[in-house]
Amino acid sequence: MGRDIPGGIDDDEIARGSGAMSALLTENRGAMTVLIGRQISVIDGDAGVRDTMFAMLDAAGFAVRTYMSAGHFLSDYTSRGGCVVANVLLPDMDGLELLQQIARQGMEKPVVLFSAEADVPLAVATMKAGAADFLLHPFDAATLVSSLEHALRIGWKASKRSAEMRAARTSLALLTPRERHVLDQLVMGQPNKVVAHALGISARTVEFHRAHVMDKLGARNMSDLMRLALLAEEASEQLAEGLAQQPRAAGARR
Repeated sequence: MGRDIPGGIDDDEIARGSGAMSALLTENRGAMTVLIGRQISVIDGDAGVRDTMFAMLDAAGFAVRTYMSAGHFLSDYTSRGGCVVANVLLPDMDGLELLQQIARQGMEKPVVLFSAEADVPLAVATMKAGAADFLLHPFDAATLVSSLEHALRIGWKASKRSAEMRAARTSLALLTPRERHVLDQLVMGQPNKVVAHALGISARTVEFHRAHVMDKLGARNMSDLMRLALLAEEASEQLAEGLAQQPRAAGARR
């Protein structure tokens, strides 16, 4: 029996209530994660088009936000997550500019563009620039939903790889300079004796550093080390590219 509490509520009832509340919070967090993952941002200057697409997507179970311009969308912090579907010709910028702005802000959002005109060169250009799909408007609900489901899968995979790259870069930052030098030589396929000669240390010391590197990075074998090194290198390249784009973006705003 639980200890009696004034008012007739005992410990067991409190425990059950706490357990129920915990389960409800967990369920709500899970539901919120699903909604964020299936959040669609619709961008079009025509209110009628926005309303029609909202109705289509809401009926399909998506969480939908609508915007009248790219600027409104880009300034909305809650627009992170999910996917974008936008008219390729918006009041303030075109689809190619929107793709560039989304990339610069690091949103990692897949983008589906649409147009009322069958402009093949434009469609090709946007796809090369990173659009997940290009649709001819008007379209039915099934076509739109199918395209967005595909885009969301692409976005999930890209987001997962970005997370892996960041984790790899963080892990490699734990290595000492000497351990990093040994790793760089090993991933080039150099045997211990060659690494030892290149770094001016003994082969036994190379083996010692190698064991420490694998332990720090949680690597089981050379394949794991190669994968981590490549992911970290890709992350560094993306970071450098992003930093290089910032001055150009600032110059364009001036």
